This record gives sequence, C-alpha cells and structure tokens, in this order.
Amino acid sequence: MVREADERLAVGEKELAAARANGDAVAARARAEEAKYGGESGAEALGQAARAAERRAAALAA
Repeated sequence: MVREADERLAVGEKELAAARANGDAVAARARAEEAKYGGESGAEALGQAARAAERRAAALAA
C-alpha cells in the first residue's frame, strides 16, 4: 500500500516537472518570437534558449 502510494507520488512529481518545463518552454518561445518579429537585439540568443527549454521539456515528458 505504501509502495503504491510512493509510486503514484513519483509519477505525479514527474508529470508536474514536465508540465512546469513545458510552461517555461512556451514562455521562452513566446519571448523569442516577440524579439524576432519586434526587431530586438538578442533574438538569436533568445531563440537558442527557447530551443534548449523545449528540448528539456520534451525529455521530461518522455
């Protein structure tokens, strides 16, 4: 019984981490797109950060 609860907790924690990472990735992508189409400097760096955040989110969701 405790073992099952621990397993469910671990799955829930993994899902929460993936959801948070996905939210971070979406925010990073939005910021990068705003910079890109707004003609701001540093858009390329923001794009790279967004890609890294998206990779992290995908890895956690797997």
